[in-house]
Amino acid sequence: MRRRRFLGYFSALPLISSLIPSGTIGASHVPPQEVAIKGFKFAPESVEVTMGHDVIWTNQGGARHSATADAGGFDTDILKRGESGQIKFTERGTFGYHCKVHPNMKGTVVVT
Repeated sequence: MRRRRFLGYFSALPLISSLIPSGTIGASHVPPQEVAIKGFKFAPESVEVTMGHDVIWTNQGGARHSATADAGGFDTDILKRGESGQIKFTERGTFGYHCKVHPNMKGTVVVT
């Protein structure tokens, strides 16, 4: 009798696993790291993301701004108030950036 219950338990596993949507077990969605541009500053000034993930810069100020890599490699282009620019980081490292309209505005993206 004991053996029968044991087998009955395992016979239910295919039914249970068929009720779980494909790709939900172990799948994790990492939202993009967000940076606000306001008051002629990047907030936060430094962000950390895992390789393969995105950073979104949103201009919340009245002036036009960009997030432009110091060494080249990425540029959101000029963002007007309310506009956003999104960049996917596919290499590890520390990337300094600035606003090409206001070069004194600086930030850093650390990709691990």
